[in-house]
Parts: sequence; C-alpha cells; structure tokens
Amino acid sequence: MIRPMIILSFAFCGSAGWANKIDTKLYSKKLQRTMAFIDIQKPLNEISKEAVDMVDMSIPILEAFKNVEMDCKVYIDEVLKVASKLSQMPLSKIENDYHADKALPKASPICHHAKDLLVHPATVIALGKASQGVADKAVYAKMRAELVELSTHLAVVEKALTGKK
Repeated sequence: MIRPMIILSFAFCGSAGWANKIDTKLYSKKLQRTMAFIDIQKPLNEISKEAVDMVDMSIPILEAFKNVEMDCKVYIDEVLKVASKLSQMPLSKIENDYHADKALPKASPICHHAKDLLVHPATVIALGKASQGVADKAVYAKMRAELVELSTHLAVVEKALTGKK
C-alpha cells in the first residue's frame, strides 16, 4: 500500500513574508457578518458571540503586525497582555485605557490601527453587557459605529501587512 506523504518546507523569508501568510479576509468577513447582525437587531448574545470571535481572530493579526511594524512591538505586546480580559472590563475602562491609550505606551499612529482590531470588538461585547441584555436602537447604533470605525482601521492594517502603502 502506498501512503501519501506530506512534506512541509519552511523557508525564512523575513518578518514581512510571514505577515503575508496572515489572512485578514476571514476577519473582514466576520466584521461584515457582525455588522449585519447589528443591522437586523439580532439578540445581543448572538452579536457578542460574533464579537468574541473577532477578538480571538485579531490576536494572530496583531502578532504579525508587530513583526512588520517593529516600532509597534512594545505597544502591541501591552495590548495582547489584556486580550483575554479586555471584553470583561467595564466600558469606561476600555474607553479610557485602551481607546484613549491611557494604559498603553506612546506609539506611532500606525500602531493604533492594529490595536483597534482587538479593542473595537471588545467594546461591542462590553456595550452588550452594559445594557444587561436589553438593547434599544441607541445600543445597536453604538455597536455599529464601533464596527464602522473598525473597518477603516482594518484597511490600514491590511495595507501594512501586504506591504502596500
């Protein structure tokens, strides 16, 4: 019997080469799906599940980003330290410490775009929790605004990861 053999070969191609392997398309699709859930006013727990997925999906993107934008390493590392706790924080703490960067070191403006791939979906989760499962149009509007802004940050991050300026 002949057994198929899979041979994996890896070549070091520099940090930008590894970053090109990160596919932000799945993150983008999840972003669009989450916005669609908000637009049709699905229950907050369903929207939160989508946002949790986005938080999880953002981590490898941030890891790749800090290897392309070396000036962002310390900044992104600080963000990644709180990745698992961020959506559990009160909304005001997320806004002050992570949207406004009060808990983060100074960094180049490009670094902020990557950070927001994690912070904005965490904010959507926190908005759902703050409303205690009861959403009105204002809550959905705030969630949507978070994700609209996020789409702009994602475009900048995608350009940086692919080397397109």
